[in-house]
Amino acid sequence: MIRRKTAACVTASIALAIFLNGCNTEGAAEGLVPTTQTIAPEDIWWKVPFPDLETSDGDPDLTLVGQNIEILNINEDYIEKGAVGIDEKDGDISHLIKIEHNIDTNSIGDYIVRYTLTDSDGNHAVEINRIVRVYNEKPESLSHRPILSTQANFGYLEHLPADYGLDPDKKYPLLIYNHGNGVNTERTGTDPINALNYVADNGGPPTLMQNGQWDETLPFIVLTPHFGFIDGYDNVFRFNVFVEYALHTYNVDTSRVYFAGWSQGGLASYDYTTKHADKVAAVVSVSGGYPYGNTIPREFCDIENTPIWLFHGTSDEVIAHGRSVSGYNKIIDNCQPTTLPKLTLVEGADHNLHDSIFSLSGLAGGSSNYQFDSRYDEYSPSVYQWLLSHSKTQD
Repeated sequence: MIRRKTAACVTASIALAIFLNGCNTEGAAEGLVPTTQTIAPEDIWWKVPFPDLETSDGDPDLTLVGQNIEILNINEDYIEKGAVGIDEKDGDISHLIKIEHNIDTNSIGDYIVRYTLTDSDGNHAVEINRIVRVYNEKPESLSHRPILSTQANFGYLEHLPADYGLDPDKKYPLLIYNHGNGVNTERTGTDPINALNYVADNGGPPTLMQNGQWDETLPFIVLTPHFGFIDGYDNVFRFNVFVEYALHTYNVDTSRVYFAGWSQGGLASYDYTTKHADKVAAVVSVSGGYPYGNTIPREFCDIENTPIWLFHGTSDEVIAHGRSVSGYNKIIDNCQPTTLPKLTLVEGADHNLHDSIFSLSGLAGGSSNYQFDSRYDEYSPSVYQWLLSHSKTQD
């Protein structure tokens, strides 16, 4: 299999230097990483600073010139349009804007241009980005965004719809897809680029994209954060920071933010949705289920207004299918759901159910020839149709 370390890996040299050498970040673009912070390779996944997306009094204002998405044909020159920086004390400080990118118009890819600005008092503007899409008849399907190549607190994989940017005002549904624990950050080494290759091979939507099997007519922005679990770190908080980063960076329809995941990723998706039900329009958990054991969190019934679909194989020896049955029953028995949860049990299927669910071969009547527990739901319609049928009412 050919692994594509795509040209979307912006400022990779800076990221690699920090990763591999554990060096002080002095010399990195000011405002991207604190210049006083030293990050050892073994700590890189846990000690990267969170993006600061809030504007405080005295911060300069930073605005793009032109649209936040630009489309180029391969070999077409990229002409930087720049940005405008205004400070209440210093006035127009556009000359201080720092711009970073590694656009190569000889290679197809989705490239991120990063704009940062610091005024004379050391106040930082909120970083803004422009995405430059270089086409060769069609755009890149899967981009690797190593940690520190963006302002996100995770490295991640990115898929943008084929028409993303053609209408710069169009908003798109966002699907956050969460991987299984076999490729957790604590298991994949400290090379930021190679680590994402493991995630891309972990099945589900990223693997379909990598192998050219994704349905390019689907309208989702799909982001797969590379995360892990160690004691002392609040992953729900970290996921929420990543969601806020995604909403800041991409043209997202905030009424259609979806979570999905396999195994640990299914458990994490259920957990996040329980605690941030106001943000999630619908959630899919495959081979995951109920994440809280015998307890019921105080805020648990916040999930009652968020549609959830749980999938599990009855021969799963990694996570027993009873976890998904419990996740289904807990909502029905303790809450008043406006939309009943869905549960699909696949007779005789094992833990590795996700590929057939997301490739749609597991659909009722599909090529996997699944048999379903008749007490619950068969697999129909597709998860993508089902997700898109739900949206969050905006206040």
